[in-house]
Amino acid sequence: MRKALAGGAVGFFSGAASLAMAGAGLGQTMGIAFAEGSLGSAVSQQILEEEIDWTRVIVDGAFSSVMEGVLWKVRNPGGITEDTGELIINTSGDSPGFGQLSPVSSLNKRQRELLELLSESGDTAILPKNSVSMNDLRQLTNVTGDEFNMFTNGGQRLIIWGLGRKIEVSQEMFNDLVNGYYGKFSGHIHPPSYSMEPGPNDSWFLNTMHQE
Repeated sequence: MRKALAGGAVGFFSGAASLAMAGAGLGQTMGIAFAEGSLGSAVSQQILEEEIDWTRVIVDGAFSSVMEGVLWKVRNPGGITEDTGELIINTSGDSPGFGQLSPVSSLNKRQRELLELLSESGDTAILPKNSVSMNDLRQLTNVTGDEFNMFTNGGQRLIIWGLGRKIEVSQEMFNDLVNGYYGKFSGHIHPPSYSMEPGPNDSWFLNTMHQE
């Protein structure tokens, strides 16, 4: 009976930890796993009427933390921002130096309106397909120095404003992208002076999207 209760307690902590880990970054995941492993160990020892072995508690917590960290890396092979848990889906290659930016006055009317609509790095917008092109994004990149990403779904396009040489999205947005909610990946624009070759995360993301 006590063994069943101990197993139930461990299962409870494991389930609660899994919910807490959803969308978490690597550091958060490992911290949650350590707490789950150590608490589960201490409670199960107490239920079994054993004197708590704190060395065992720490070892169990550390083991759980390391294992969840490894699993997190397997599930998220692309780049990550650990503080926010956001995934880096696209990047540019190395740059010999930051390229010269163009003035806002170089943009045409619809490009300026698009820049105002997006407002700042990290913003997204869904627009009619015929109202934005890759050339428009290229001009915005020349002005901001940031990457821009495009996805096309029928008559609509999703635009994501990146930060410098990378595009970051939340776990929820990433799941929607992979599941085809925003359609196919159309491309992204590398900032001035960066290599035109695929960046470190581009191949991984295309494979994840099932696109060559």
